[in-house]
Amino acid sequence: MKSNKLLNLREKLDAIDAKLINLLSKRFAITRQIGEYKAKNNLPEQDINREQEKIEQMQALAKKLEINKSFIAKLYRLIFDQVVSEHKSLKITSLKVK
Repeated sequence: MKSNKLLNLREKLDAIDAKLINLLSKRFAITRQIGEYKAKNNLPEQDINREQEKIEQMQALAKKLEINKSFIAKLYRLIFDQVVSEHKSLKITSLKVK
């Protein structure tokens, strides 16, 4: 049988995980708006300089919080890859509507 302490810690993790998913949902809602703007204004789907700046900012924050910087870079690369994929789909859809 699991101890109350372990169960309590896992409940805390579950709550944090739910918050992470909610924050990602909000982030993706904003990036979708950005993708729609880019599609309407014929802008590139990807901004490599912005992505690199963001990764560096998040790695600096990770360092302060004692989180592995390499992990943060991988996490943000996954996020950016998803965003760019969605932006490409939005651009294709936008071209079909015109």
